[in-house]
Amino acid sequence: MTVKDIMNRLNCSELYALKMIDWANGDEYELRCLVAQKDFEKQSRSAIEIYK
Repeated sequence: MTVKDIMNRLNCSELYALKMIDWANGDEYELRCLVAQKDFEKQSRSAIEIYK
């Protein structure tokens, strides 16, 4: 998985994609799991709600 792949899937910056690769410590499986987890978070998290 490349930086471009991560950026396209998560719509994130290049720096964030590089950090994710660092967090995975070069493990391709770990990187794919991390990207999938962040993609799920992005899709399932609701927008900010303001209560008055």
